[in-house]
Amino acid sequence: MSAAAPADESLRVLIADDDLSVRALIRTILACEGMRPIEAPDGVAALAILAAGYVDLALLDLRMPGLTGEQVLATASDLAPDVPILILTGEDRGRGTFGLRLGAHDYIAKPFDPRELVARIHAAARVRAALQAGSARRQMLARELTLMERAALTDELTGLANRRFLRRALDAAAQRARCEPEPYSVILLDIDHFKYVNDRHGHHVGDSVLQRVGLELARALRADDVPGRWGGDELLAVLPATGAEAALAAVRRVKHGLRDAPLPVPITTTIGVATGREPGEAVLRAADEALLQGKRDGRDCVRVAPERH
Repeated sequence: MSAAAPADESLRVLIADDDLSVRALIRTILACEGMRPIEAPDGVAALAILAAGYVDLALLDLRMPGLTGEQVLATASDLAPDVPILILTGEDRGRGTFGLRLGAHDYIAKPFDPRELVARIHAAARVRAALQAGSARRQMLARELTLMERAALTDELTGLANRRFLRRALDAAAQRARCEPEPYSVILLDIDHFKYVNDRHGHHVGDSVLQRVGLELARALRADDVPGRWGGDELLAVLPATGAEAALAAVRRVKHGLRDAPLPVPITTTIGVATGREPGEAVLRAADEALLQGKRDGRDCVRVAPERH
């Protein structure tokens, strides 16, 4: 792509939102302005479109299935550094400002004024033109480096955050908890007797189980939460600005989702939950201790660590 779109070339705008009615509204607004909307119904599709370089600018909803808006943004800010991303958020402006800290160019609250949306898009397009003032070689090297970064932050099997990204999320949640009234929570999930699943049914079945459990974990969480694979058969979720009661509600949603999920073999899970304001390692260690207690108690249960202050 050139440093700036020619005058006779329509601005290509990604609309990443799982709400069909919202995409239809924005599509109409952009088409009336002579822009070319490209739609994505979930985070995985949005990231693929950004990676392919199909768009000049992106409108990204934080609440999407698969990869959350935060996960897409964290990767896309490196993968497509010349593509300004505008966060679409509800009336909770805190989520929008959290998106800015993750690298978004701007945010706009729903419901939005069409004129304001168009104005913000044009402003972001001007920023894009300035950001693309580098040489072709620099852009090529940046793309190669950011593709490596994407691989370094995403678990290949589940498509969720990997251990490296989860550590960043833990640090960010702990820092946020020092400035806000709510603590943060950590959910550590272990698939019971997972080695038996692999040994009895094969690793392809074990992989399918992990993928499905990861999907149900992601579905049970909010837009701000970060689900990922901690390692082996352990999945971890970081819940910023979340107290113990809300964290347990999320765990119940996970358990309920797994009961109804089309798993290739029956499984159970043991879950440890910890809430606090301490650094990430301390709260994570508390969740791990709660998980170990659940295993000692016979597995297929949830154990909650005492809240850490």
